[in-house]
Amino acid sequence: MDAVTHSGVLDKDVWRVLVTPSRGIDVLLSPESPVDCYSEPFDPGGLVSSSRQGYDFVVLDSGGAHGDWNLALASLADELLLVTTNELPALHATQRALAHLERSGVSRSKPRMVLNRYLARIGLLEDAISQALGSKVFATLPSDYEGIQRALMEGQPAEPATAFGHAVTSLARSLVGGGKVAGKGSTLSRLRGLF
Repeated sequence: MDAVTHSGVLDKDVWRVLVTPSRGIDVLLSPESPVDCYSEPFDPGGLVSSSRQGYDFVVLDSGGAHGDWNLALASLADELLLVTTNELPALHATQRALAHLERSGVSRSKPRMVLNRYLARIGLLEDAISQALGSKVFATLPSDYEGIQRALMEGQPAEPATAFGHAVTSLARSLVGGGKVAGKGSTLSRLRGLF
């Protein structure tokens, strides 16, 4: 909350204390007690603006589409990914989220749909989802239970050679405009590591 409240006046030394480095990426963790944050409105504009000045890419992970904070983040985003699964209850929630974003002034064309844990034989197919949501599916992340479980147990990102790793690499490549995934220090490989 200090980063949000004082984002316009934080110097580099203070910022380095607030972020946690992880695999070449600076991570600003959410508050330990997010409920305390709802007592007064905060504008994320200053934090997003100052972050953009200091980094090539800024990735914001929001808890959903509802609430003033999430709407402000959605309106500030250059790219907005709406992650869902292909199960009917999740798609109904996604329809409500899209309608809420649109009513709140976020363009219907702005959110890009990402299907997570996609398995064609379970749930709706990609074409039916695109039709139901009125939005083309931007990316699919496959259901890769074994690869994800192994990565979680090891405390590492999913291996690039797994089905999930390939899909995340493809998603990251699409977001940064193509190109090869270079060595471990490349921006694209670090972005892939976020997922």
